[in-house]
Amino acid sequence: MLLEGIHRAAAVWAQVAAGEMPPFTAFEATPPGMLDVRVFDQAERWVDIFAMPHRICDRTDFTDHYLRNVIAFLIDQGPRLARAYRDAFPECS
Repeated sequence: MLLEGIHRAAAVWAQVAAGEMPPFTAFEATPPGMLDVRVFDQAERWVDIFAMPHRICDRTDFTDHYLRNVIAFLIDQGPRLARAYRDAFPECS
């Protein structure tokens, strides 16, 4: 599964290199283990380390335990993520 994700991501990033930005909902565009900072531009989904989307309002998919882990991650990584967002979208700074 991981290797398949890497292959899909490589194909999508070839499009990026050609000047085409895939939509945020092309979850396979982000290589496993990386965060697409565009996740902060919407309020419907969180995308995990395996590039799998989770609907935030779905209490079965986005459990309280998972929510606590996401919040802890955001608190811990907030400054780094804010810098990454500013670097990716300087016009929004």
